[in-house]
Amino acid sequence: MNNIFSVREEFNMNTNKIVKATFLFVLFFAFLNPIKAQTFLNYFSEADIPQYWTIPYAYDDEGSALHFQFPDENYDFTTFLGMRFTPEEDGRLQTIHVFVSDLLGSEPDSVENFSKGEATTEWTFPFTYSGNKYLSYAQRFTAPYTGFLEEISFDIEKLGSDDGFNDSLEIGFYRKELNKTTEVAYWNPGVVWLFGVPNNSGTVTGYGTRLTTPVSSSDSLKLLGVDVFVFNINDDRFFTGFDTPPNDTLLVNFHTVQPSDSLPDQILYSTKIPFSNLIQGSTNRINIENEVLFFDSGEDVFVTLEVLVNGNQDHIGLTSGASFSTPINRSAVREDGNWIYISESNAWGGGSANGAEIQISGIFDDPNPQTPDLEEPLAEPVRINLSNIANGSVNIPINDLRLFQNEDVWVTISTEVIGAPDTVVIFSDVPSLENNGDRSVALIEDEEDQKWIYLNNTSGFAGNNYNFAIAAKFTRETNDRLKVQIYSNNTDSLPDQLLNEIEVPFTTLEENTNNQIDVSNWLLDLTAEEDVHLVFSTSQIGKTDGIVFVSDAGSSSSSTKRATFKTSKFDTWKFMSDDEISGFTDINFDWSLELQLSTSNERVNEIPKDFALQSVYPNPFNPSTTIEFSNPIVQRVQLDVFDILGRKVAALINNERMNPGKHTFLWNASNLGSGVYYIRLTNGREISTYKVSLIK
Repeated sequence: MNNIFSVREEFNMNTNKIVKATFLFVLFFAFLNPIKAQTFLNYFSEADIPQYWTIPYAYDDEGSALHFQFPDENYDFTTFLGMRFTPEEDGRLQTIHVFVSDLLGSEPDSVENFSKGEATTEWTFPFTYSGNKYLSYAQRFTAPYTGFLEEISFDIEKLGSDDGFNDSLEIGFYRKELNKTTEVAYWNPGVVWLFGVPNNSGTVTGYGTRLTTPVSSSDSLKLLGVDVFVFNINDDRFFTGFDTPPNDTLLVNFHTVQPSDSLPDQILYSTKIPFSNLIQGSTNRINIENEVLFFDSGEDVFVTLEVLVNGNQDHIGLTSGASFSTPINRSAVREDGNWIYISESNAWGGGSANGAEIQISGIFDDPNPQTPDLEEPLAEPVRINLSNIANGSVNIPINDLRLFQNEDVWVTISTEVIGAPDTVVIFSDVPSLENNGDRSVALIEDEEDQKWIYLNNTSGFAGNNYNFAIAAKFTRETNDRLKVQIYSNNTDSLPDQLLNEIEVPFTTLEENTNNQIDVSNWLLDLTAEEDVHLVFSTSQIGKTDGIVFVSDAGSSSSSTKRATFKTSKFDTWKFMSDDEISGFTDINFDWSLELQLSTSNERVNEIPKDFALQSVYPNPFNPSTTIEFSNPIVQRVQLDVFDILGRKVAALINNERMNPGKHTFLWNASNLGSGVYYIRLTNGREISTYKVSLIK
């Protein structure tokens, strides 16, 4: 932070010099020639100890400052920082100067390395083991947040060559291959029970099975759909044989599970399958379309099947596997309108179907690994000639490889061979029986094909789990925007009405320096001795980024009261000097305004005081007239024309955002007939009307 202090102090010294030099320049140049000159407004005072303020800036309920802690629902936090400026002369606002100390992501840079313990196991490539030739190694990394993969590093133990180290080391970056699926089924195929919807008694109208998401090292698994075995479809009420599928519909619902009884609760997703699309005597895949259902490892989801009748009642037969052991109560029936377990169903003999589970299998997507998809590179590979590499640590910078939060990237290491192959030895950790998420793989070439294998099932190393000693450094993307606003002043010297605003991407701001924000296009004219407030906040994209400003350390005087703030809980402005959290009597931020001064021969246009139609000329008119109106603040405006019967005949400005100032609009009424018309201006709260005459 010393660099921040020195840069800031140098900036302030330079700013003071600029202010003094500018003032002399204004006097001299204005005396020679009455043209516009520049001036700065800056109330930041030289202080031995600066104070740092972050937007958002959080603190706890006891009043302790929590610097650089980002919003949390348990904390109040500052969302707006402001400062009041008083122009000494009339002038048009040109530039806003702001000293930015730091730009912060909600997490710092991150390094991922899955190797464990002392790295001792050597892996050489290319090499041959158990009849397989090892061509490449890869390690999977998961981006901790949306950002960039900045660097890959690893240690090389040995290099060997028969022809002068003329091979190249190639570092590749790949997506994972198509995801595998995990099936969950509880039915026993040894014994089959047949269940019909509806059943013979007519009391059972639906069936379902509770599935438990399989255990995975992933945080959650995506449910892709279910497999349902359909034994028979018949247009008789009762089951008689394999007939032509009738026209009813199978309703498939996916429910949450009641924690009290593990039966179906709220419906998460529904899909309808016409009977004509189902295949009898076969397993039917029912996919979840246009919906994303994620479940934690071990979490339950209940799948239910019912029949929607179209005309006469059709019949569908479902099978189950049966067991005579203690039931696990996973399959249920809708009996007399309520869901109960099959073992409790009166329709099935009060438990004669004890242990029967409907033949439904859940299909889950396991986001872990799978292996590198060499057809889906994420970036161009990095190639380094082995003659430029020495034994020891290798750091490889990566350019512009952007990843989304929780997105996987496989980093591969291989050699491009020229002539005789050179050899490279890298480390893995000590083998472990623990499952670390299958993050290390090797590409082997056997007699049939090339394929990726995990190092925990490598031939000769079965049951052990290796992870290569490769580290990946991620940098979080700073993608928020700084919102810059100007407010008018109220009677309490606090921000009042918004006059104008602009958003500046964080990526355009520099740390530890003075940033100049051009606002000349605002055409905002300020009047001498009339206060305005400069206000900063952030527009969040995804996770919250932070921006750090510098203020002075405060003084014993609270007479100026220029710095203000607003919090997340209380939508009111207050002075920093009144802040019980900080305890400062008076501070000011290191911000400044740059004005273009008016001269004795020219006075800048003042911001209008009223929202109103000013004039329409000519009036009467044929066929065009100019409408002039005033607007005191940034707001949305509607400008319409009505005939004498109150019918809207033209919408000239349709709820558009207008800046403060005087505006003109040319209206061409060539499509209307002669008569009296009323022009109406409104902002949703105020209305101004003007009567005009069109004479043709």
